[in-house]
Amino acid sequence: MNTFTEFSSDSRVVARPKWRKLLYIHQDYPDNYVDSSFLKLMKRNVNVRPLNYWNVVSESLRVSQQISVEVIFVAMFIHLYMHSWISPVVLIVGSCTVSACLYILWYIMLLRFANSDYNPSDSPVPKTVSSVVLFFTMLLGLTPILKNLTKDISSDSIWFMTIMMLLANLLFHDYGSGSSTHARFPDSLSINAAMFASVLLASRLSSNMSVFGLMLLAVQLFALFPILCRSLREWYHPSTTWDSILTVILIGFAVALMWHISHMSIVLYMVSMILVTFMGPYLLVFAQRYKSEIRGPWDEAVINPGGR
Repeated sequence: MNTFTEFSSDSRVVARPKWRKLLYIHQDYPDNYVDSSFLKLMKRNVNVRPLNYWNVVSESLRVSQQISVEVIFVAMFIHLYMHSWISPVVLIVGSCTVSACLYILWYIMLLRFANSDYNPSDSPVPKTVSSVVLFFTMLLGLTPILKNLTKDISSDSIWFMTIMMLLANLLFHDYGSGSSTHARFPDSLSINAAMFASVLLASRLSSNMSVFGLMLLAVQLFALFPILCRSLREWYHPSTTWDSILTVILIGFAVALMWHISHMSIVLYMVSMILVTFMGPYLLVFAQRYKSEIRGPWDEAVINPGGR
């Protein structure tokens, strides 16, 4: 008993220093030690921006437009392939007329939103006209080559590759309101995929005029039309009104072209439009309530050059 007392009286209980979150000092704690206040610093959904349903619907209209563009192109190919009521001459004249009207609209908007130091001598009209003439000449010269380009490839392979290229166009298309004059990656990949699909389909047509008309339509839909859309989004922000008008016009064209092909295709097309335009945004907004973004002291340090 006395021995135990002496031992107890001679013992010294050394209290461990309090742990501090400092890396440059040595502490009597394991490297992976955390104190009880560690989880108190946890934050949830700090940078999450709540989504508005109608804003998401407005953004989804761009996807609906691109789907409609592809449907219009494929429907026009079917009409040319089946020698229906749409002749190559009607296609060429109609597409050129619509393109000319849209170009005039684009040029008027360009003058309206131009800077005060805009010089009329810098008008893009002469350059555009010369480019159009050069393009028409080159496309007419390449038409016989494009017509016989894939004659040794089976039609099943052509249909499969066309579907894959159109899906790539839909997947890599630039749905943002970026530059209206310069194609950026992956939008350039999207345009190339669409043009490759156009060449594949054009090679299955029976006349040079049909090939020329389909390739001309492909350039107008997949290369020029996105420029107009991005310009409208730059000039009118938010561009909900213009996106809605363009979507309705494209859906009307697509339904009119498919009316003589298959009524079931119209039903499937309209269902896909409803799913993409309305159901997709609803599911996205609904799923956001279950989003849990966790931030805390375990995140990487962020260096602020401003010192704040």
